[in-house]
Amino acid sequence: MLDQHDLELIQKLNQESEQRMMAYSQQLHQESEERRKESEQRMTEQINKLNQESEQRMMAYAQKLSQESEQRMMVLMEAYFDPKFQALSDSIALLTERKASTEVMEDLDDRVTYLEGAVETNTKDIILLKQAK
Repeated sequence: MLDQHDLELIQKLNQESEQRMMAYSQQLHQESEERRKESEQRMTEQINKLNQESEQRMMAYAQKLSQESEQRMMVLMEAYFDPKFQALSDSIALLTERKASTEVMEDLDDRVTYLEGAVETNTKDIILLKQAK
């Protein structure tokens, strides 16, 4: 049978084994934690890189769509407004051609006034001649 000394040695061996196992377990845990953190950091860096690339692609695509939309809008505006502005310009040019200058209008006004006076005088003379007959 085992005596006290043997039991103490067995207990001591068990304690040392348990301590070694705990130390080894802690070391494995620590190494595992370090690997997890490194992996997490790599994943975070990769995700950030992918996010930046995606954001750049999206911004480029949005800018392209905006430019295309602007071009289509300009084409529509030109197609709609150009004929209207051309017609307006033609109308203004026609009115400008037909508009008599102020000098011509004043001269015509003076002539009409003179002719009205002459007609009035002639009308009076005709009435007097008719009465004289």
